[in-house]
Amino acid sequence: MAYKGLSREEKMQAAQAAQRQRKEEDAAKNMGSGAILDDGVPKVALHDVPKGGTSGKPSLIRIMGRYAAGRRDPTDAKEIFVSDIAYLDKVPDVDSWPADPSTARRRTMRCIWPARDDDRPSLLWRLHDKVMDSSWDRNANSGQGSRIYHHAEGDTKVLFDEIAFCGKPGAKIKSPWFPKRTYLLNVIDRAQEEWHRENKSTLLLCSKRNAWTPKGKSEEIVRWSIGLGTTAYNNQIYDEVVDTYGFWDEYDILLWKLSEQPYYKAKHFSVEPEKTAKLGLTLTPAMIKRAGEPLTDEEMSYDLIDFDRSYPVTSYRQIRAKLGYVFMKCDELLHTHFYEELESLAESESDELIDEDPSEDDSTSASPAASTGWEPKAASPSKPEKPAPVAAKEEPAEERRSSRRADPDSEASSSIPWDKLEDGSFNGKTYLGVQFMTPEHRSMVLSVKEDGSFEYVKEWPLGSGKKLKTLKNTENGFYSPENFTHCPLSGASFLD
Repeated sequence: MAYKGLSREEKMQAAQAAQRQRKEEDAAKNMGSGAILDDGVPKVALHDVPKGGTSGKPSLIRIMGRYAAGRRDPTDAKEIFVSDIAYLDKVPDVDSWPADPSTARRRTMRCIWPARDDDRPSLLWRLHDKVMDSSWDRNANSGQGSRIYHHAEGDTKVLFDEIAFCGKPGAKIKSPWFPKRTYLLNVIDRAQEEWHRENKSTLLLCSKRNAWTPKGKSEEIVRWSIGLGTTAYNNQIYDEVVDTYGFWDEYDILLWKLSEQPYYKAKHFSVEPEKTAKLGLTLTPAMIKRAGEPLTDEEMSYDLIDFDRSYPVTSYRQIRAKLGYVFMKCDELLHTHFYEELESLAESESDELIDEDPSEDDSTSASPAASTGWEPKAASPSKPEKPAPVAAKEEPAEERRSSRRADPDSEASSSIPWDKLEDGSFNGKTYLGVQFMTPEHRSMVLSVKEDGSFEYVKEWPLGSGKKLKTLKNTENGFYSPENFTHCPLSGASFLD
């Protein structure tokens, strides 16, 4: 939509009219209505901790694909940033904002955010940060200090409440919009061997599955908390298991929930089988033997879920259709121009993008899930869902066996602008040691972090399962692998 030559008030009116028209067209086509129970990806969830218990029943899994830090294929483990946002239903513009948003009808959408880039933040991040703008007041709270949110009171309170609480204020400010770092994994669940053999597919491992039946309806709604969080993936699976036993496709891993911190526990299958039995999973000698053997050719031929296709960053068209009213309200109260930018970005997206959100449910204010998307009394599943998975291109088992390991001779960081690091034009820092880095050294670098330090691969050589060791330059605090001859930042020699 073109806004050139219009006044601010005219732009707002034009945007609201366009939003109303789209809502009417979508309603006529029955787009996004009803309860869409699943997104087409086969899943299995970890077992919940029983009421009054301390541990959930362990899941015995085999993870397939490369680590997230070294991913190259769309089926490798993937890091995403996701939030479940309970948005107001049938609110095409700011004039339709309900008098009491806390009791209004809401639907839940799964929103996958782009990775945060503080130098070039995306529109969604800028809207969130604008509304949640805050500062620390060390004199508040009787001198103990407190965070002060600048838009939490006055005329902007209704906007703040929408993002901070999805319109339902609570005692603790914790933005449900703010995305959680989540890891997607292709797994074989040993409790679902029959399902795997029948469907020739892996499953997406999820931290939770909830199901409930809304009041007055017969159809059950299923809601998944997709993937695993940082604690389960980094602190447990990687640090507690992979660091010791090597690449994760060579053995089975036990993973279960705890009622207290760290809330998840991962162990190699061979550790303390007696304790595992006490937790509800008895490992027979045959299971233990199988858990330590390589993947079979049949297992290597399973279709793996393509995470890039199944869980892309949420399109601007979906954001405009479901959250456009929040952008409009922000423009009205904080004098921003976010909705105009949202319109431009949505119109520029390819027509191939799908506007409908497959993760949307039909929650209403009458349901406990209305503002959170979750029903607390749901139990863990015993069987995975059975939709057809989004699969990767078929290839022979032997080729797949080798291709899922990282290639030691390839560069994992070919996109890093080494020349700009050397001359200081990338981030203002001049990396004097880049000139001494060999192609092998450069292949160890995955990315340049926001603070200017390097993110390295987790293992070296790639595919060996051996943890990469790094050393700290005491003069500038810059870390680099122990086989580097010079500090990448200062250029100081480690050989002197």
